[in-house]
Amino acid sequence: MLGVGGLVLLATTFSVPWTDVKAVVLWKQHAGPYVGVLQQKDSPGSKPVGTAGRLLFDAAVGHVPAEVAKTSRQVNG
Repeated sequence: MLGVGGLVLLATTFSVPWTDVKAVVLWKQHAGPYVGVLQQKDSPGSKPVGTAGRLLFDAAVGHVPAEVAKTSRQVNG
């Protein structure tokens, strides 16, 4: 389960069954380290990244696939 603590916990938390995980990706940006999940393409919770989202992720973190950036959370602590 990935998420953020505090009041926004329920709004930002998601879970992915291990059988749907293709890779766990650790990556870094100037703000700090991040962890993301690359899901199997046919998993029920895997929704494709749209054109606008892909453009946004490419501009912000071009070195990370958009599917991973979408599921990423900053590592704290």
